[in-house]
Formats: sequence, structure tokens, C-alpha cells
Amino acid sequence: MKTMKRKGFIMVLIGFILFFAGIYVSTHWIVIGAIMAVGGGSLMGGSTYFLVDVKKNGQN
Repeated sequence: MKTMKRKGFIMVLIGFILFFAGIYVSTHWIVIGAIMAVGGGSLMGGSTYFLVDVKKNGQN
């Protein structure tokens, strides 16, 4: 289970960097920057699947 959280954290970190790099790049190249920013945001959003702890039947 610990590897899933590590994978999620790495995905959030890469998505965060890609998102802000896309914002910066979009000041010069709009289309490329927008694609990078959307990809980074999607990566950050998709990583929440790996970061959430699932509780079944009221157990921790």
C-alpha cells in the first residue's frame, strides 16, 4: 500500500511542475503551454486515485 502513496506523490509532483511550466511556456507559445498545463492538471487530478485511503466496513 505504501508504494501506491509514493506513486501518487510522484504523480502530483510531476503534474505540479508540468502545470506551472505550461503556464510559463504559454506566455510565449500558447498552444504548447496550454497542452502542458492541461496535461499537468490532469496528472495531478488523476493521482488522487493513488493517494486516497479506502476504509472498508468501518475499519482503518
